[in-house]
Amino acid sequence: MAVYYEFLQKDANYQKWSEFILDKIKDAPNDIGVDVGCGTGIITRALFDKGYSVSGIDISKEMLSEAFSLSNGKIPYYLMSAEDFCGFSNLGFITAVNDVVNYLNKKNALKFFGKAYDALTDGGLFVFDISSEYKLKNIVKNNTFTFISDEVSYIWNNELVGDKVYMDLTFFVVDKDGKYEKLTEEHLQYAHKISDILQALKSAGFKKITIKSGFGKKMTENAERITFICKK
Repeated sequence: MAVYYEFLQKDANYQKWSEFILDKIKDAPNDIGVDVGCGTGIITRALFDKGYSVSGIDISKEMLSEAFSLSNGKIPYYLMSAEDFCGFSNLGFITAVNDVVNYLNKKNALKFFGKAYDALTDGGLFVFDISSEYKLKNIVKNNTFTFISDEVSYIWNNELVGDKVYMDLTFFVVDKDGKYEKLTEEHLQYAHKISDILQALKSAGFKKITIKSGFGKKMTENAERITFICKK
């Protein structure tokens, strides 16, 4: 998926996403930060291009390889999970964009929040988003989504079990001979309640927490994306 990730995410409006994050971290105590769950580095590059000293971490070697290539080797990337976040200190900001926390269960989300808090300097900012419980349980739930193009197509099947969504993705990718190759991936996301996220953040030490809908819009009952802006 890594090679085609940015092509498949072209409708996700990462431009607006990066502008929102840049606006939120402009008052960070310093320009040093980490983009957690960076994927191919879309947000990481946007921050770097604006002069921030930023690193990226992800659990996928393939994603990191693509990220390193797309940054021409100018941005440091590290193979690391969010819950095992370590090796950084006195950071001005930490970001975790596009469902990173949805891939963590409650225990690991709390671990990540605690490690993020410890890695930030006083006044440091932690900005992340989640797909809302409403979205996962009412839109994604047991539905199937498809995408077709000349280069890559996919079938995305979902199964909702309690607060978990099991995602089976089948990709059909054109190889060098013009034939379609079948690839599969399995994902697991957790539908988190806002109250649980808030409790975990407060347990980690965060006291100044702002909640917005996607891109900083006012919260609504049916918001599909929820953003948390936390200050140490």
